[in-house]
Amino acid sequence: SPGRLQSGMVAPHGLSEVHAPPEGKNTIAFSLHTREDHGEAPMTQVGPSIFWPRDLLPSVIQDVRIFTWGYDADIDGFGSASQNTIHQHAGSLLSDLADQRETSEHYRKPIIFVVHSLGGIIVKAALNKSSAIQGTRLKDIAPATFGVCFLGTPHRGSKSASLGKIAFEITKSATRRPNTRLLQGLERNSETLDQIGDTFAQTMLGSHHQLREVVDADSAKIGDGREEVGSIPANHSRMTKFEDHEDIGFKRIGAQLRRWTQEIRGDAEISTADIDDCMTSLSTLETKFRIAAVQTAYRATFDWLFNPNVVSFSDWLGNDIKHSQPLYWIQGKPGSGKSTLMKFAMMDPRTTALLGNDSEPHWTIAAFFFHDRGSTVQKSLVGMLREIIESILKQLPDLMPHAIALYKDLSKSQRTRIPDWNLEALTALMGAITGQRETRIKLLLFIDALDEHEGDHDLLVHLLNEWASNADTYYVTLKACLASRSWPVFADYLGHGPNFAIDHFTKDDIRLYTESRLKASLVEPSQPLDLQSVTDLTEQITTKAQGVFIWVRLVTDQLAKNIRDGTPYQTLRAKVAEMPEELSELYDHTIRRISGEYIPESHVLFQLVLYSIEPLPLDSLIMATEYSLSRCLYGTTPATTTHPSFHTSTQGVRWLKSRAGGLLETYSTSIKGSGDLGTPTEHVQFLHQTAKEYFQASRAQATMELWAYPVAKKNGFYFLALASQSCSAWVAPIK
Repeated sequence: SPGRLQSGMVAPHGLSEVHAPPEGKNTIAFSLHTREDHGEAPMTQVGPSIFWPRDLLPSVIQDVRIFTWGYDADIDGFGSASQNTIHQHAGSLLSDLADQRETSEHYRKPIIFVVHSLGGIIVKAALNKSSAIQGTRLKDIAPATFGVCFLGTPHRGSKSASLGKIAFEITKSATRRPNTRLLQGLERNSETLDQIGDTFAQTMLGSHHQLREVVDADSAKIGDGREEVGSIPANHSRMTKFEDHEDIGFKRIGAQLRRWTQEIRGDAEISTADIDDCMTSLSTLETKFRIAAVQTAYRATFDWLFNPNVVSFSDWLGNDIKHSQPLYWIQGKPGSGKSTLMKFAMMDPRTTALLGNDSEPHWTIAAFFFHDRGSTVQKSLVGMLREIIESILKQLPDLMPHAIALYKDLSKSQRTRIPDWNLEALTALMGAITGQRETRIKLLLFIDALDEHEGDHDLLVHLLNEWASNADTYYVTLKACLASRSWPVFADYLGHGPNFAIDHFTKDDIRLYTESRLKASLVEPSQPLDLQSVTDLTEQITTKAQGVFIWVRLVTDQLAKNIRDGTPYQTLRAKVAEMPEELSELYDHTIRRISGEYIPESHVLFQLVLYSIEPLPLDSLIMATEYSLSRCLYGTTPATTTHPSFHTSTQGVRWLKSRAGGLLETYSTSIKGSGDLGTPTEHVQFLHQTAKEYFQASRAQATMELWAYPVAKKNGFYFLALASQSCSAWVAPIK
């Protein structure tokens, strides 16, 4: 077109395209060669015809667009361009590249730089500038850079007369004004080179750039661990001039560029099988079951969460991350409803509305709820990372190349298509996702029950802060809503940011829940309880609860049963009055109400649940309890290997309630390898984390008055070992 150079022609300054891939062949990369302009043939040209980036290189890397970039390092000029500093040249390079990529259909293709002498210093300065800049198109260049091939670049400065001193003398004798600022920048150990080199080392730390160093006697290595070093048998000026394909210098540079383009081609061609197997290796059903099992918020409760006059959550969601903090903390007493509130916040449509999801990119929501009563993966950092990363990759497949590279390494080292992800690999992958600068993403994370993480809490919060720090708010925006008990370790990290204590705001929710539950128990008009009595009982319970929902649940369960049984109002008030306010004392109260004939079974049952590594299926737990108790009390095994009463889950749940007093609950899931039991869907866990802690403190044994029974001094390890001796199918999950 008019005013534009045809492909293959070389302009003295700026970008010139010297090769485009043949029509129909995909472009996989964007290669750039820097060259100084001296008002004569470029340094890469031999005679009038051989210009190797145009005439030789396309035969080695056909599917790469090849450009050269000319800059005025001529020290004979009087114009302002000739007096540019290294940093000014770097800025011009970035602008020219950004312009080209912005108007090209190949704007997301990786870049390979091939640079000689001063060009290497300019490229380093340009990549430093791109990495540091915020919010402009220039920041795209550094993350798009795949590799840099340095040819005779004086990283520590030059003592060679050919680079500085002689050039200065020539121009001086010709009465030309030399670019003294540029020459001073090339002096050995100059402040400019030191600053560029130190910053480039930091730029490299946060990148995946490949480095190739081709040196002459005056060059120095950068010192990065990824750097490869070679040599060309020519002086500094001749090392970039090649006569034909057989020139040893061209062979060495061409081989390196071919390797890089093959790596890029491999990264671009990710197979469906690799994606499927990678996602399978990350997936874990157990973490998803936990969120599903959390109680859904009772109707019309927790609406205050979105009222900015009550708490700051809606403001935090709606504010630009540049003007707010990325981490939001919901703290509270044990049993105060934090998990239910987190599930409510995550699923309520007001959350996405407040985020402003009408603009691109849309927000991606991922969640993990730690669960100490569950399996190992449900309470570990590995489980958290697997679930969050899998969720992100499902919603943002453009990020898959970051995962595939690590997946292939794990698959190769473990010799399996479905490898186990370790903490090191997972943290590296999450760091790559939050640190990448190629795909614009917005992440909102919900992470519940930090206190139920089985590991180093400092490490957990450190990782969360690290992800937030990685996010640059342009390519990667990250917000995380976190919930935990008000422990000092979390208060130290999170207490200075936006937060609230849930138990300060749930009084109305408890009142609504309690009144609805009690009114629902009035199934017959003849019952000796009117609506005013229900209201009075509701106020009594609400006041006594002190913001603890699990306390309310236990009390209303008992009271609802009493109402259905026709218990008089005054008796109901007395029962509420005698209910202990402390959860541990309420658990004592609940244990004492278990029928005396079931006490030995109850002890074995609680111990089995407490000491099992993972929640046991209901059927297996019932049979393990009977088997262990029979062996312990009578030295014999039960007459049958299956209990005739437990062919339905309803019968099994009734057995569980009578022996556990409501302190154990069932939840639905599915497992593999369940033997003759088919596919059990009911597993057993403690009603709440506080209930598990109550039994861990050994309070229940004294409350149950076990001293009269032979099982009194036996714990869960003993009963599990005893049960595992059975040869029946139900024992498979225990073994």
